[in-house]
Amino acid sequence: MTPEEIKVAVEGSIPWWFYTIAFVLAFAGSYCGAYAKKRAENKAIKDDFDNLLSQIKKTTKVTEKIKEDISRISWVDQQRWQLKRDLYMELLEALYSEKEAIFKLYDEEKREPPTDPELISLRETFISKNRTQSLSAIERISKVRGVAGVLLTAESQKALDDLALSWYKSIEGESQEFYSTRLNAADKAYSVVLNAATKDLDVKPTT
Repeated sequence: MTPEEIKVAVEGSIPWWFYTIAFVLAFAGSYCGAYAKKRAENKAIKDDFDNLLSQIKKTTKVTEKIKEDISRISWVDQQRWQLKRDLYMELLEALYSEKEAIFKLYDEEKREPPTDPELISLRETFISKNRTQSLSAIERISKVRGVAGVLLTAESQKALDDLALSWYKSIEGESQEFYSTRLNAADKAYSVVLNAATKDLDVKPTT
């Protein structure tokens, strides 16, 4: 039997539906392979997206935490600055009040005492008023001095210590020397504290 006769015999013995099934199976296999490949690709993409989303969530949480920490630090710094400002303002006002009262008492001490009863009464009232003002200023300064070591600069602390020392020393002198010593100490303390406050609070000088 020739090759051609064998081919015709084989083809004639295979039914038509065999070819249909073979075609369908071949197509299905091809489709399933492509589908599986596509599904694997989609799963990989989804996994990558999930990982990316997870990283974004973590990064967002870290970013929010940093923002909260910065806000908290800024708030604390702001509160500290305001407390310093209040202390400096109280201290400067008290020092100026002390300077003013002592200057008036010092100036009055250098004058000749009056002889007229009415003037004597006015003088006594004037002296009493300024002594009361000075005592009030000293009390205010002493209160600030109690917390100066926590918030104020070393220069401010030293100025207040020197002022307190001058108060004790001035008691031993004569009247005019008493007021002179107090006035010089208050004036020096005021200048030192004003300069320290300007730097410590980062206040721009007015022009």
